[in-house]
Amino acid sequence: MLLLDLPPEMFQHIVHDLVSTIGIREAWKLRRTCRKFYPEYKIIYANLSGTFAGEIAHDIVTSQPKEQLLGWRERRLIVANIPTYLYNRVKVPFDVDEPLLRKVKGMAEYLYKSLHIGTEVQRNATLMKICQMLPKTFGNEKVLTALWGPHPQHNLWDLVPDRRAAIRGEINGWDKLAAAVAVGAHDLARDLLKRIPGPVASRISRGPLDDAIIMQDSKMVRVVLDHLRSLELKKAAKRGLKKKYLTSVDSAFHLRHNISTSIQESQAQGDITQALVDLYEELLPLPSHEDSRSWLAAAIEHRNVAALSIISSMPYRTPWKVPSALFREACRTGGRAYVDILLDNLPLEFDKGSITTLSLFQAVRTGSVPCAEAVLERSKTALSMQVRSNLRTKSLRDKDISALELAIHRGDAAMVKCLLDNGSPYPPPEEWPKDGEIRDLLRAAADDG
Repeated sequence: MLLLDLPPEMFQHIVHDLVSTIGIREAWKLRRTCRKFYPEYKIIYANLSGTFAGEIAHDIVTSQPKEQLLGWRERRLIVANIPTYLYNRVKVPFDVDEPLLRKVKGMAEYLYKSLHIGTEVQRNATLMKICQMLPKTFGNEKVLTALWGPHPQHNLWDLVPDRRAAIRGEINGWDKLAAAVAVGAHDLARDLLKRIPGPVASRISRGPLDDAIIMQDSKMVRVVLDHLRSLELKKAAKRGLKKKYLTSVDSAFHLRHNISTSIQESQAQGDITQALVDLYEELLPLPSHEDSRSWLAAAIEHRNVAALSIISSMPYRTPWKVPSALFREACRTGGRAYVDILLDNLPLEFDKGSITTLSLFQAVRTGSVPCAEAVLERSKTALSMQVRSNLRTKSLRDKDISALELAIHRGDAAMVKCLLDNGSPYPPPEEWPKDGEIRDLLRAAADDG
């Protein structure tokens, strides 16, 4: 009889004894004997269920005592699979601090009662959704620190006092609201929002708006935004309340931070970011230059084209000199879409500036031909411009050079061809490279000219 032919309970018992006997590190190596093997630390148990590798991984995360998991490799495994670890500790509490377990259990029991969840399967699914959301909003390491305390060997930080207090306290309205967001209970969340006394409170999560954004629940985001609109914060008499709700750093509805979160979560459609921006424009003054730069940089960093388009289309305070670093980073993505959005919406420099600020020169320096083409489609003035070089090469130091000369210096034949095709004047033959593709391109341009 093969091992996998055994009854599931016996198979699990044998694997548990194996892991407990030889230790986690040796057992982890044995996963390689399984034909269906996933080497990464993140365990996809549904894909491994019923296999030797899957059962070893599952036993380590769910059944091994804390003292066996304190090594950095074992801790890394638990951190990567914290939802499963938290779920199993809530179901069977042992060898961890219990305040967070009681909090999670209280949130789940509140949902069982409020949503009339009766069957064991439905209750388990509800609990798992809460356990999946908390690491996303609270942080994997912070959840593990709440369960284990600071790591004695690695001197890891402890939780800040307000988070520790939020975990140890009784379940409150904010916790109930977080539970409703976790399972997508929109009607329940709408009712709970009406009962919260204000925007600042001790809470286990990041607040209903951030939670909904992280869970990518656009309907829940609109529920929260509708609640904010219902407060009529636009009225002059409520100016102080509006500041407390929307701009206070302690608020659960800090719109500037919420927009940043929506950009980082990289939702392809951008509808959540658009909904937040609409409310921002409706209730708050124009964003500061610092906020606009921060949002644009985040959109480029996270490759969020939709968010970049939305943010760059917002009205901005004038005068505003757009940092050249934004355009340079857009060029470095290699995607023309980012450059097109910035060129169409922001006051970038086409025909005046320096080698570090002119759009065409930045595109040349990053080696992005599509970005250079995007600039040249809008203005070819910079092709004939000479700007002071900041290159260290002796022959070009402190010399006025063109975009083509910069491309030649970089040895970028594709960029040289792009600039010549768009009508760039070329340097005299004595300044051409002695051989190679770039010299051939310049000779061909001279022959055609």
